[in-house]
Amino acid sequence: MKADASARILFLKYAFPCAGVTLARGKITQKEYSGLEKAARTSAQIEWKTLERIFAPAWRRIRESARELNADPRDLQTIREYYLKFHNQYIAAKDGSYAHAPEILCRLCRVEKGKIVSMGDDFFIVKIRSITRPVSRMLCKDASIGDTVSVHYGYAVEKV
Repeated sequence: MKADASARILFLKYAFPCAGVTLARGKITQKEYSGLEKAARTSAQIEWKTLERIFAPAWRRIRESARELNADPRDLQTIREYYLKFHNQYIAAKDGSYAHAPEILCRLCRVEKGKIVSMGDDFFIVKIRSITRPVSRMLCKDASIGDTVSVHYGYAVEKV
């Protein structure tokens, strides 16, 4: 798979869990949400322009992080580093859209690593620190018991 395609797919997998909030706020239509969900499920391509429009706050933060890393914001590793290293810092700083978000929403939005301890057809049971919780495996179907995955908003995103 081409590097650009891999980067777009990874970005969508991390960003998709936020699409429900974006839909609820009226920033995207149900049709756009359904298209994002289908693309996230199947690793289909969505143009950068569309991803950057729908997830504008994330792109602002990724561009800022990329400048700090002296890297291309559309690079696969830059996107991964943003979500695994910088994303939670923006939440803690109450940056932009997090400024007035309830604490429970901020906790859900954090990207955390957890170990898969069991699994069902559509979910994993993941241990994150001392908490064990179910997460959707819709975006990370290739993981299995014993793997460590990144979790965003109740979705396992990728094996790490």
